[in-house]
Amino acid sequence: MSKIIKLTGIITALSLVLAGLAFSAESKVTITPKWSDVNTDTKECDGFSEDTLMLNIKINKTEITKEICSSYGNADAKIITDARGIKFLILKTAKGRGTHVTSEYLTVYRIEKDLKECTHFPVYEPVGRLSGYYNDYKIIKPRKGGLIFSLTPRIEGVAEDAEWFPKEKKREIKIK
Repeated sequence: MSKIIKLTGIITALSLVLAGLAFSAESKVTITPKWSDVNTDTKECDGFSEDTLMLNIKINKTEITKEICSSYGNADAKIITDARGIKFLILKTAKGRGTHVTSEYLTVYRIEKDLKECTHFPVYEPVGRLSGYYNDYKIIKPRKGGLIFSLTPRIEGVAEDAEWFPKEKKREIKIK
């Protein structure tokens, strides 16, 4: 009888692992270039066709596609689920071209039948010839749902070079 119980336990554990793998495969986000070649006639993304990207989100059988712009064709995205099971897209993009002039931003969307923008804030901006301002962030998932972005500002580089410093020492952005 104990062999049957052990075998049942092993089968149950294996089923849970496989179900977990299937569940984790349900949400997927990809970012791909829209153009395969440089399109010099484009009016998209300030005339830089390589900055035009296609964001594709697949959750279960639902697919959402959105065209986005990000400098030099670099962007990053991930899906986060809050304590209530609501899914959010965290999208990191850049704007601006040239030496030490590109800023990076986080945009947070609630994923429903389409994307509902919740907030948009900088995570990096140049503030001088050699220095940059960062918003280091930590994502907190409250028990009641939603997300909290805990932001800590940081200046990196030559401090005397910075044209401005953030007034806030720490702040939070709450999303429901």
